[in-house]
Amino acid sequence: MADPDDDYGKTNCIRCGDCCEPFIMEEEFVERFRSCFQRPVLREQHFPRINAALVRTTDNKCVFLFPDNTCSVYKSRPEFPCRMFGIPHYLECPKVTPEGKMRSKEEYEQIIAKNMDRSQWTEEFRRKLDELAEKRVEEMIRKQKKECNELLKRIQY
Repeated sequence: MADPDDDYGKTNCIRCGDCCEPFIMEEEFVERFRSCFQRPVLREQHFPRINAALVRTTDNKCVFLFPDNTCSVYKSRPEFPCRMFGIPHYLECPKVTPEGKMRSKEEYEQIIAKNMDRSQWTEEFRRKLDELAEKRVEEMIRKQKKECNELLKRIQY
């Protein structure tokens, strides 16, 4: 099914859910959408220094994945990896071609290997990941500066 809301192009998702695995998310995203969790949580790992969390489920699927393999936070899903998955020049779907045809077992294995091998990533994809990382670092610095300024104000009074 083509994704009309996809910022990067059209995908032909068959809703198999294979790409929807646990991933590191911003802590605020987890807290903001905690009520949207759809799967039993096995454990949560928090990484305060980078303001991130990893939510592991009992079936090792994304915590936001409904039983029918649709997403409970689809309209607000993170840019990486969610909005990039299934787009050939970012993270290609190993099961379905961009034209909507099922891949052979050999093609599936090749795409999995390509997606996992960073040396196979396109320059455009690497640039996009760098932009996202830079944006994240800038947001963290702004947040830390704000917290420091607030602390300084409290100390001064």
